[in-house]
Parts: sequence; C-alpha cells; structure tokens
Amino acid sequence: MTLTLQSVLYTLLVFVLFYLIRRRFRVVLLALASLGYVCLLDIHAGMAVVVIAVITWAWGLMIASPRVNSSKRLPGVITAAGITLLALFLLFMKSYTRFSFMQDTDSILHRFILPIGFSFYVFQAISYLADVHRQIIPAEHNVFRVFIYLAWFPKFVSGPIERKQDMDTQLVNVQDLRFFDAARWSRVIHYILIGAFYKIVIADRLGMYVDMIYGSYEGMNSLTLFIGMILYSFQIYCDFAGYSYAAIGFSLVFGIRLSENFRLPYMSRNITEFWRRWHCSLSSWLRDYIYIPLGGNRHGRVRKAINTMIVFLICGIWHGEKISFVAWGLLHGFFSVIDGLPFFREGRGHRLREGWLGRILTFLCVSFAWLFFRASSFKGAVRYILTMLTAGVSKSTLASDHMALFPDKITDIYIIVISLLVMLVVEYISYRKEINVPALIIGRPFYVQYAVAFLLIMGIMILGVYGPANDTARMIYMQF
Repeated sequence: MTLTLQSVLYTLLVFVLFYLIRRRFRVVLLALASLGYVCLLDIHAGMAVVVIAVITWAWGLMIASPRVNSSKRLPGVITAAGITLLALFLLFMKSYTRFSFMQDTDSILHRFILPIGFSFYVFQAISYLADVHRQIIPAEHNVFRVFIYLAWFPKFVSGPIERKQDMDTQLVNVQDLRFFDAARWSRVIHYILIGAFYKIVIADRLGMYVDMIYGSYEGMNSLTLFIGMILYSFQIYCDFAGYSYAAIGFSLVFGIRLSENFRLPYMSRNITEFWRRWHCSLSSWLRDYIYIPLGGNRHGRVRKAINTMIVFLICGIWHGEKISFVAWGLLHGFFSVIDGLPFFREGRGHRLREGWLGRILTFLCVSFAWLFFRASSFKGAVRYILTMLTAGVSKSTLASDHMALFPDKITDIYIIVISLLVMLVVEYISYRKEINVPALIIGRPFYVQYAVAFLLIMGIMILGVYGPANDTARMIYMQF
C-alpha cells in the first residue's frame, strides 16, 4: 500500500470492521478489502487482478484434479501451459509500448494491460502453480484465499513476493486474533514509523536532488555526478525498504506477518551477500523457480556462470523492457560470476570480499549498476558515466553546482547528512546483532521504545517531505 493519509484511513476502516464482524467472515473481509483497495488505486488494476486470481485458482484445481493426475505427463503439461500463459501475459505487459495500438496512455486497454504492481502478483501466481504441481502445497479450493495471497493490500503495490504456504500459515491465525496484544502492537508501531521515516524523511528528500542531478547532468562536474550516483543508491534503498517495513507493520494489524524483504543490504561485504539481503523475496523466487531448475551450481563452474547470467537477465527484464534494465541485470550477473571465482573465494582476492574493504567495493559496484536503473535510457546512463569520468572538478564548477542544487537550502544538506549517518550507524549495530532495525528497537525497554517512537513521529511530522508537488512520493517500485 502507498504511504498516504488515504491509505492509513482505509486501513483504519478495515481494522474497525475486522474486529466488529464475526470471526469466520474475517478472511472474506480481507479479500474484499484487498479488492477494494486495488480498485481505489485503479479500477482497471482491480479487474486485472480478479481475472488473474480466478485463472490461477481454477488452473491450480485443474493441476491437482484426480483425472489429470491419473496421467504421468498431463499434470506437467498443464502446469507448463499455465505458467507459460502467465509469463507471456507478463512479457506482453512489459513490452506493450512497442505496439503502435498501445501508444494512447489514456485508453482503457492501456490501463487494463498495465495495472499497478502487476509483476509482483504474476510472479506469485506462477509460484503457486509450480508449488501445486510439486505437491508442496495443495490446490486451494477457496478463491478468497487465492485472492488474498495474490493481492493482500498492505503488500500489493511493491511486494514482497510471498509464497502461498507462508500466507496460509498466517491466515490460520486470523480468526483467533485478539485485539489486545502489546507485543504485536509494538511491532506494528515501530515497523510503520521506521518505514515512514525512511521513505518520507530520507528517500523523498533525496529524490528531489537526485532528480535535479540526473535531469541536468551534462552541465555538472564529476564530483557532483558521483555524489548523485551515491545519493540515488540511498534513495532507492530507503524508498523500497521504507515501504517494506511499513507494509509489514500494516499487515501485522491483521495478524499477518509478511516476509522481510530487506536485511541491511548495504552492510554486505560482497555481491553474493548483497543479493541475499536485497529484495529477498525476489532473490529467493529467482533462485527457487529459475536458478535451481536450470541446474544451479550442480554442473560445473561454466554452467553455474551461465545459469547466473540467465537469472540476472530475467531479473533485469522483470523490472522493465528497456535496455537499461537489461544492462543493470547483466552487470549484477557479471559481478556475481566474478565474485564466485576461486581467486576471490579461496585465493588472494579473498580480502576484497571481506571486511570494510569488501563493503566499500560492493557498495560502489551496486551504485554503479544503479546508474542504468535510474537513467531514462541506456544511452542516458552511458552519457552520465562518460560525463562523470571526464567533466573534471574545479572550484567554479563546484560552486555553480551547489548554487543550482541547494539554493538557500543548507538545512536540507544537514538533514540528509545527519539522517544518513544515523541510519548507517543504527543499521551497522543491527547487522552486528543479526537483526533488522525495528527488531533492534523492539527489543529495548518500554521507555526506550516510547522515546524512539516519539522522536520518529516528530521527525516525520517536522522533517517529512509532503505536498502534491512532491513527485518523489510515488514509490519507485510501483512501476514494476
């Protein structure tokens, strides 16, 4: 869900109804609430979600039916057909702009074909069909449960990509959920507040200046462009991690625990560790449904490298059909292949993937790859890189860039620097304790929790970036 007042009020309304109606109707309420939320975002997205949910539900029942399973090959054929149908649907949606009849962005067909958050729930539908075929989970007979799995509204906009068995485990407890639970409400409050702080105070403020730098990079010096690259790395992290923390909090209001999507990724010492910590639900999905079926690392180093490149190619395409997204994915594939070489795992290069040196190198590699992710096109990313490497630095260019980016806004500089430093220190402490930031606070005495909650509320109210003119308020991963 989006971090807006309307979303908070909608959650509050569903929350009141949740505890007023009979417990046996709670699952139906949550399914209808999810549909209502999606339709409020975009009625065409709601239509698309219903269509995909019904197809997924019916296809799962067909895969698990006794008649189909009486044949050895038929279940596999039907599963492959369903997954192919969903994959083709996703591919078509990703590449719709290449068709001349889809150029009208106001057309009903355009909005139906490109609903918000479609990549997340299509991937979930694919994993559901695959797991039913593997008999990891039984086919779901209740269409409402399938719909909640695909379109649960706290996670609908930007994930995480959940597994059906995990959601089933959570839904079992929904009917027995009680209002009074101090531990649960403590988690709800801190997850939401920390997520909102990351998004509204840090990411949205960074976004204003990142947009300025990327929008007029050709006239700026090398240092400014390098800083712009670094700032975007923090912007996209605080944007997506902030949303993910808040989604966990809002979901916990109804007793449903979502999976952790971020585990302090910028504390990673190498690129392999980074992808275990960044967008964890997508990483695990690609591992379980692409990498392992391709053979994983079971057939030698060359095959492992090829499989790795295929996985990251798909990861890039999943984010968008632009060449720049493909380049971003292949870059991470290349980094991962290099990181897996014996020289770096066992030889003298081992020191380059450990400790603070490893963290700095990993962060720089990730930040460099983000240039292709952020740029409007592949050519734009290449030009940005060339300008960053050749523009040079002088006092006059530094002064002009500073005046252009921060006219009379020295306070913003202080807010950005202090917020990032505090975030990094807290995340490093959390990394050392092997817990996330909300858990670090929740584990403290109550008076510490209250003090932190108060500071977060004051920070969000006073330092948050608000207003209709703030284009950065739209979460980055909504487009996927």
